[in-house]
Amino acid sequence: MKDKTIIEMIKSKAQEKHVPNVLDQLKEKLNIEVIKEPEIIHEPKRTFNFKGLYASLTFVLALSIVLVISLFYQSPTINLLEDSDFSDHVMLSAISTTEIISTNEELSLEGTMILVEENEEDDYVENQIDDVLKYSEIVETLLMNQVNFGKTYLDSDIDDYKYMMNFSFLDLNDEDITYKLYYNQTINHENQTYVLDVILVTQNESYPLIIEGELDQKAFVMTYQLNSQEQIKTAYDVVGRVNQFTVRKMFQNEIIQESLISYEHRNQVQLSFIRGGAKGRYDFTLDDSVPNQKGMNIRYQINDTDEGSITIRIDNNNREQFIIEIRPDHRPPSVIEKERPYGPPRRDHPGNPNMPNR
Repeated sequence: MKDKTIIEMIKSKAQEKHVPNVLDQLKEKLNIEVIKEPEIIHEPKRTFNFKGLYASLTFVLALSIVLVISLFYQSPTINLLEDSDFSDHVMLSAISTTEIISTNEELSLEGTMILVEENEEDDYVENQIDDVLKYSEIVETLLMNQVNFGKTYLDSDIDDYKYMMNFSFLDLNDEDITYKLYYNQTINHENQTYVLDVILVTQNESYPLIIEGELDQKAFVMTYQLNSQEQIKTAYDVVGRVNQFTVRKMFQNEIIQESLISYEHRNQVQLSFIRGGAKGRYDFTLDDSVPNQKGMNIRYQINDTDEGSITIRIDNNNREQFIIEIRPDHRPPSVIEKERPYGPPRRDHPGNPNMPNR
């Protein structure tokens, strides 16, 4: 055979021969081996961090020390009456507590504890007007001072008291009145309570008062001690949005008389007699219908016996007198004059010569 023919025969035989795919077999083998021998991951050994624990304990200890110190340390700069709302309510409580005490006579509850026969005529407003007028100063103060009261805080100018506050307001004659309040304060931070030892100086008199309350509460109680058996307590509180002053006369820790002064806004004040001889509910508003002569209008209701309206104005000829017009709904009207329970300072009145003037 020729050489060319032989070469062609060899090529043809070689193409017919099946040559296995060794590469694919090798890949398949390698994959199987990877599955059979998984990779081993070596995690680092955990160690406890004492530095973080020490820092946390140090912070907690320091905070505890600060809290303990705050319970027993009273800041020398704190002044409770610098809270404007609190000082307003303290002064209004002081006025309501002291104005029901006559400046010329001792209040003796023991001598008035007599049972009397009920009489329907006793429910007429003419028989209640004296008791109503005892609260006229606080009502007048609220109605005439719709904005903030004037207040200044000073160091006390008398012995035995650290603080002093001047409290200014307008009366029905648009005249400026200033009362002084001297006080010391004791704060118990551990129990979150306080006690104020106070002297209120008005135009004619001075009154020692004690105020007790809790630091995180608006409510407080003011006490005026008449003697060992008799006292007057005024409790201030807020119910909803209504400010309430509950005034109680006490004899041997028993309530003899009780009245409630309440208001949400200063343009309308309500007086209610709850216990004792006085009766009725009286709603006060400011009367400015007469030029240069402001007064107070009252709508009253006394049980089911008497109801009507009252107008109270200051006598232009005698500032120590009220002119009172009574207009019952079912009886004839009348006009009476009553001494103003408070008023211009009486120069001949015995007492402290350092009393401020109106």
